[in-house]
Amino acid sequence: MPHVASTMATLLRLALFLLLVPVVPAQLVTRGGSDERVRLASQTVQATIDDGFASVRVRQVFRYEGTGPAEAIYEFPLPVDASMTGLSMTVGGERLEGVLAERRRARRVYDEIVRKRRDPALLEQIGDGRFRLSVAPVLPHVDTVVEISYDQRAPLLDGAYTLTVPLSGAYAQNATTTATVDVRSSGKLGDVTASVRGADVATISPRRSVVSWERAPGDDDVAPPEGLSITARLANEAPSFDVRTYRDDGGDAWFFAVFTPGAISAKDVMPRDLLLVLDTSGSMKGQKMERARQTAHRVVAGLRETDRMNVLLF
Repeated sequence: MPHVASTMATLLRLALFLLLVPVVPAQLVTRGGSDERVRLASQTVQATIDDGFASVRVRQVFRYEGTGPAEAIYEFPLPVDASMTGLSMTVGGERLEGVLAERRRARRVYDEIVRKRRDPALLEQIGDGRFRLSVAPVLPHVDTVVEISYDQRAPLLDGAYTLTVPLSGAYAQNATTTATVDVRSSGKLGDVTASVRGADVATISPRRSVVSWERAPGDDDVAPPEGLSITARLANEAPSFDVRTYRDDGGDAWFFAVFTPGAISAKDVMPRDLLLVLDTSGSMKGQKMERARQTAHRVVAGLRETDRMNVLLF
């Protein structure tokens, strides 16, 4: 086992590729000869919202119940406005860090290593916000841990910061799930709410709250949602301005300035006219239509009394 992990550590650094630094749940499946899905045993999601900027880290533990080593594919989505900041994999107790490589060279190296029956991994972008990690081998009855970190905006809309972190939906039905979102703001926070029933919201200070949610297999018969959405409303009556200064070990210094708008009165809010267009053709059957319905529900939930909305089906 140490030899396999050591070989993977060396070759992963050579063969890992990321095309671009910019919700289908993330999942690990075996490749070739079998469509067997590797079981998701647990997942931990940790996020921080700091004045409209979010950092998210997802850790997933998988178990392959096959009889021998297999090549596997890990596919995962990222929000369209997210930038990946890190990816690692732990096999046989050793954590392997991914690095960047040019696409053609990375694919060439990966294929050559597979032909030699050695142990590479390759990360590719396969669509808008979707990535695929090819891993060889995944070992039976040994935890395979994948960790992804990314940054994204948590925009201030109608006086509230919003962010949705992934929970994997039905794929995590039999997994232990823990999610924590740390909300921080230069301005005072008002109500902080979560979209998932049973989430705990703890007020740490007037400018910080922590949202947490846990689910163990068998807690209920309902699969976890695909995402946990956080809404953190500001309570500033008047605009505020905050400047933070930083200095690194080398002596370089920089600052971060944040302007937080004050509360908006009802008379300042302009009414909106919305047209929701839904494709009801055969190509939308199954998951696509379900996601469209969920999106429509979120849009309706965000309407104000002065807003008007119509729905067009085609």
